Amino acid sequence: MATEITLPELGDGIESGDILEVFISVGDTVSEGDDIVEVETDKASVPVPATVSGTVVSVDVEPGQTVNIGAILITVEGGDTPAIETPAAEPEPTPAPEPTPAPEPTPAPEPTPAPEPTPAPKTPVP
Repeated sequence: MATEITLPELGDGIESGDILEVFISVGDTVSEGDDIVEVETDKASVPVPATVSGTVVSVDVEPGQTVNIGAILITVEGGDTPAIETPAAEPEPTPAPEPTPAPEPTPAPEPTPAPEPTPAPKTPVP
């Protein structure tokens, strides 16, 4: 079964890119993750990897061409179709542990009043 590899989203606000270089030809074997083209946007030049493995049956872009996001770059035959991402099952929420009660504060002992100072005996000053 043939699988079309398209230009993925390259960033926020980027709607197209210019093909700088095509790294593969018809008849080449590509593996998932191999760079197939290099695209220049107004922000950067980025390689675009193959999303499937297989034999290239058509190359639909050439250097200098401007392509929109979602445009077909190449078609691959006999490769693995990309795995459809299924959301992971959400685990059952575990109940929060019961909070341990805060220990009752013990009242501070009442301060004992300081003893009244006793006046010094009066002695004549020489």
